[in-house]
Amino acid sequence: MTCLSSLKIGQCYALETLPDFLCKIPLQNLSIFVCLKLAEHCKEGSGEEWHKISHIPNIKILNIPSMANRHIIKDIAEGQQSHGGALLRNTVSQQLSAIVNDLIKLFKPESSSSPI
Repeated sequence: MTCLSSLKIGQCYALETLPDFLCKIPLQNLSIFVCLKLAEHCKEGSGEEWHKISHIPNIKILNIPSMANRHIIKDIAEGQQSHGGALLRNTVSQQLSAIVNDLIKLFKPESSSSPI
């Protein structure tokens, strides 16, 4: 019998939970992309859904700002003071830093221990 070994879930903005039977499937890889609510619930150790996926050896969770926020990022990149000025720049900067860190984790070889 063939078993599911990889699962990718992407752009499911309202999805908050995983099916209960997921903890019984011998997945080797789980990728969650741009599922903000689900990503929060799947945080290692503290997420409400973590117990369903903790057995999976390769878990990658990546969230990217929505299309709606891209105009704000563009404005800030161009140095405009619209949308709240410095406070918004700091917020977007923090979001971009989180995205970069997620990308580094996603593409960094597991065996490498040197900082990037």
